[in-house]
Amino acid sequence: MAGILQLRRGTPNISLSDGEAYLNQASSSLQIGSGSATITLVPLDKLITGDIRLSGNIYANNITGSSTLQAQIITNQTVGALSSGTTLSVGTSLETIFNQMLVTYIPVTLGTPTLKFSASNISTAAREVGQSVSISSVSFTTTAANPGGLFAVSASYTLSGTSTSDVVDVSLPGTLSSTNNLSFASTITDAPTAAGNVSFTLKVRRPDNNAVISANASTLSWRFRSWFLASPTLITNSTTFYAATGSAAANVVDTALNTGKSWTVSCTSANNNGSNYTYIIYPSSYGNLSGVVQDGATPVLGAFLSGTSPIDVTILNQYGRTQTIRIYRSNAFGAFSDGTSLAIS
Repeated sequence: MAGILQLRRGTPNISLSDGEAYLNQASSSLQIGSGSATITLVPLDKLITGDIRLSGNIYANNITGSSTLQAQIITNQTVGALSSGTTLSVGTSLETIFNQMLVTYIPVTLGTPTLKFSASNISTAAREVGQSVSISSVSFTTTAANPGGLFAVSASYTLSGTSTSDVVDVSLPGTLSSTNNLSFASTITDAPTAAGNVSFTLKVRRPDNNAVISANASTLSWRFRSWFLASPTLITNSTTFYAATGSAAANVVDTALNTGKSWTVSCTSANNNGSNYTYIIYPSSYGNLSGVVQDGATPVLGAFLSGTSPIDVTILNQYGRTQTIRIYRSNAFGAFSDGTSLAIS
């Protein structure tokens, strides 16, 4: 004879006697009284709200879910790439923490910045004092952090050594990726009145701890000019200097934007011309010459030490900047043959 088991059911929670079964329709769960307690059986394929306490092993083919911190932790030990003093915020996943502890962290890297005006790269070759340069943007590359694949979270720049006022830690707008071209809020223009360097330093911040990473500085240099001349003009003042270098460009055998008086030049037929003096001219701030060596062997500084050589003359360069130059003139006309090398120091 067949029997039908029908459980007591309802929506409210009720007190059950020992061994009594009850179908709680409010929670879609089966409950059984156990002494004075009520045991709720876990249903399959249903969302469970509340705590499940287990003691023993769990055997399963797949277990999915996520575990996150319920309270902030500030570490006091360094474990792997997780440094002491790191703040682990509420909601940080255990997977993230394990990655930091067990996987070697490779932070984002930052390439050397390239300064630009409009779409053109700005050369870092030395400029003559007074020559203007304008900067409107910067391009640079970055690599993503590993693990995580995240790029730097922000960028800023510092411009130091300008002739007007330095720019310190100014934010650059834009989201960073592997290749970046970020525009300044306004174009920066500089035309220094003295020799020196303007340094542009780019900074980005790591995505994991907001620490600063600085790129190699991109440096723009300004120098006063030096000249190596062959001219019939007796240079004694700014007027005769302009006459020898300005309209008579053929007299300029070589010119350079050096950082000191050391310089190696090659003579031409103009230096061997019987009507021309040979001149060595450079910023007076570099001091007197200590030597001139011909073709790597013969000292010939004496060939430039006449009764009036050297002399100092103050001029305006082609950009209107004041420059005091030191002038060494050869004692004789046509003093050096074509192809002769002079190492100046």
